[in-house]
Amino acid sequence: MAIMLDLETLGLHPGCVVMSIGAIKFDPLGELPEIITVDNEPTVPDGFYEVIDIDDCVAHGLTIDPETKLWWQAQDGEVRDHLFSGNGLPLAEVATRFNEWYPDPQETVWANGASFDQPIWQTACLAANSSVPWNYRRVRDCRTVFDLSFGEDYSLYRNGPYPRHHALFDCYRQIGMVQACFRKLGINPKVAAH
Repeated sequence: MAIMLDLETLGLHPGCVVMSIGAIKFDPLGELPEIITVDNEPTVPDGFYEVIDIDDCVAHGLTIDPETKLWWQAQDGEVRDHLFSGNGLPLAEVATRFNEWYPDPQETVWANGASFDQPIWQTACLAANSSVPWNYRRVRDCRTVFDLSFGEDYSLYRNGPYPRHHALFDCYRQIGMVQACFRKLGINPKVAAH
């Protein structure tokens, strides 16, 4: 078992506003998790997804990068509007919910970039007087394994019917890439468990 994590943010560095968090439990050597429809919305059973209140993040001392905010204006309107709707939950509440959802601190947490999701979430949690649920030794980076397997070819990552820059569906795509990488690299279950 492993966890894929993805954030949508208003910056590129720790200390920026986090607008949403998505996470999915997965087996790096298994099949992609199922996507189902609930209330006419696609979701992943037992996945985690929350939108976070931007103003609450700012009140906790997190910052908005003007260039990133401008970048969001050019992204998918439905995803952007969902994140900027003002319907997010308080940061501390989302941190608590995520920690309750996270199965075990010894589970490996994967994300797309060693310097992005995990350190940004850790900084956001500290701002909210919370902590991350994983052990620091269990952090993994998707981009490293992607490059080892496919070089600069990210076409598999960009495919799929679900919108990009939606934290839950970005997790789903990243899981597919990690699983493809493990297969291509010939990683067996004993190696993957460590």
